[in-house]
Amino acid sequence: PADGRPLLGFCAEYSPVYLAAGMSGLGFKFAPGVAGIAFEQLRSHLAGKDRPSLGWSALSPRRQMPAASLAGIQP
Repeated sequence: PADGRPLLGFCAEYSPVYLAAGMSGLGFKFAPGVAGIAFEQLRSHLAGKDRPSLGWSALSPRRQMPAASLAGIQP
């Protein structure tokens, strides 16, 4: 991404597509933290307890995508 931060989270509010990408070759270093965040977000989603990711909105894929582009994403 242009801002240099990874993408971590669901593509849209009701999307089944979850991204964990854009780590710029540092994925091995970030992997434990990314896995923990992803686990919590996916567990909440699957339990039907979706809530805003506390403190992780800066990594949300939605920050990079205009709303119109999300309409074409398919699982």
